[in-house]
Amino acid sequence: MDLVGPEVFQCSYQDVYGGGHSTIQLHSLWASLMFALAAHVAFPAHPRLLSGGWLPPDFEARCAAVGADCPPVR
Repeated sequence: MDLVGPEVFQCSYQDVYGGGHSTIQLHSLWASLMFALAAHVAFPAHPRLLSGGWLPPDFEARCAAVGADCPPVR
């Protein structure tokens, strides 16, 4: 699983019936959240999850703009 573009969540898996490889992409405003939840549950050592790379580039600035404390995610 990964975020392959803005608002694009992608999963790849092996087909249990035919043994083939399949990939799906979901385009959604919730792609980052879907990635974070899935990676936290299934792949807690995912490099993008650990580095904070799944967050939008201006995440820290948005937190500061609304007066929220930004957690240490990068």
